[in-house]
Amino acid sequence: MNFLSELSPVELHNGIYIKRNDKLKIYDVNGGKSQGAYFLIQDAKKKGFAGVATVGSRFSPQCDIVSNICENEDIQCRLFMPKAKQETDVIKKIKTRKNSVIDFVPYGYTSNLIFNASNFCKQNNFYFIPFGMKCLENINVVAKQCENIPANIKRIVVPVGSGVTLCGVLTGLMNFGRYDIEVLGIQTGADSTKFIYRHLPLMNEIRFHLKFYKPELKPAVRYSETVHAEIDGIVLNERYEAKCYDFLKKDDLFWVVGK
Repeated sequence: MNFLSELSPVELHNGIYIKRNDKLKIYDVNGGKSQGAYFLIQDAKKKGFAGVATVGSRFSPQCDIVSNICENEDIQCRLFMPKAKQETDVIKKIKTRKNSVIDFVPYGYTSNLIFNASNFCKQNNFYFIPFGMKCLENINVVAKQCENIPANIKRIVVPVGSGVTLCGVLTGLMNFGRYDIEVLGIQTGADSTKFIYRHLPLMNEIRFHLKFYKPELKPAVRYSETVHAEIDGIVLNERYEAKCYDFLKKDDLFWVVGK
């Protein structure tokens, strides 16, 4: 099966429908972000870039995913992460891969990481994968996953980090004509509202159709805080999906990005 065309299953657990993007697997990484990262890395190869670079926190699933795929595709990978005294499990894994190099940036605010990574890419002909994979290409990858949403679903609950998944879900609902579905986004970190409303008007006629979806954004807890939750033995990611648990209702479709 072509990994980029693979649809994650929808499973019913304790009255909640779960869109199991965590079951998407390429090489040694799982989750919806792995599909987006694979697409962007293939794009970099086709365009003849010398390597791939991205940015993320010390706990970043994105950095781990990009590094892993680059290792298996034999592509050079540069990762820009905040400097800190203590190594995380993500950093330890990345350091075992021969194709990956971590640049630890002092004053590791996201804007500073992006600035350093962008300069490196320009000087070394590297392909930049944005923070949170915030790009139209990845939004369209997410949108395709809406194809197998069951007909009886009336509300989707989505964890919102960068905002890409929410944009992808809304785009997919429009593409597949599902104007009957409400969408509830749960903010799991920094406010991504500007990104969401900057990109929604670009999605064909999604701004016109937005009223059909009634999307809402509700705050959960800060990104640095963790929450433990599980559904029928499925352990939810403590920084993302677990923060949505208290908002779920019977017959919702819970969009799980990763684990």
